[in-house]
Amino acid sequence: MEPSAHGAETEAPAHPGPLAGRHLYSPRVIAAYSAIVSPFVGAALIGLNLRARGRPRAGAFFIGASIVGGMALLFALFRMDQPRHFWQVSLLFAYIAYQSEKRPYTAAVRQGASPARWWPPALWFLALIGVLLGLALLWPG
Repeated sequence: MEPSAHGAETEAPAHPGPLAGRHLYSPRVIAAYSAIVSPFVGAALIGLNLRARGRPRAGAFFIGASIVGGMALLFALFRMDQPRHFWQVSLLFAYIAYQSEKRPYTAAVRQGASPARWWPPALWFLALIGVLLGLALLWPG
């Protein structure tokens, strides 16, 4: 047994599988980002997992949809429209994302994949927030 990125013990595969060297976000990490940050961040992480598991088109679709959806949400927030029931949608998406990623993630770990670190998406999100706040401060009006 060897420790994973989030502290849980995982069994090391007996031989390197087809996914050896690939890093996947765990269902818990995806659900946490979906619930706390946004379902669009969770969808992007699912897209990265799909690409790592060898499904580049499906991964690109999830990443693209998350970018478009996130931009639509930002546009709505800048117009001061409060998205109704956003937290309920976030929690529902987090649950669905967890359930849909649990089996593929477990199978990928058995095939040699390892858990991705949870903190790089947080750094990207904080950098994006910093850029958006900087633009908001510089925006005339």
